[in-house]
Amino acid sequence: DRAEDRGLVLLEAEARLKRLALRLDQQRAGEPASRHQLTQAERIAEFLSAHYLEDLSVQDAAAHVSLHPNYAMDIFRKAFGSTIVEYLTILRVAHAQQLLVNSDQNVLTIALESGFGSVSQFYAAFKRLCGRSPRVYRESLR
Repeated sequence: DRAEDRGLVLLEAEARLKRLALRLDQQRAGEPASRHQLTQAERIAEFLSAHYLEDLSVQDAAAHVSLHPNYAMDIFRKAFGSTIVEYLTILRVAHAQQLLVNSDQNVLTIALESGFGSVSQFYAAFKRLCGRSPRVYRESLR
């Protein structure tokens, strides 16, 4: 049932976000970021969330908040317990999960529409984050 499949995808995405928030809380306990740094990191996260389907780099995210890329990476990691690249990958994989469940597009098309530069990058990231290949993931939810 499609509605049930969508529900599973939403639950999986929610669980990922909760794990990211938990890491954020743990990170803050160990290495607190200043309020200004957190605001900058939040602005980077918002930028990534709005543009994750585009070809983005750490430099693009840093430029959005007028920071040096190394400093942007540092404050983002302190604030979210994740790198900018990993956060971007999570957003892209979540988008791909939705497409795998709700469309009949082939995996290559889904990989490219989800912002990945290559199918091999997509497969590696998807398997690492979801524990199975995109094909097996799709089949398990149909």
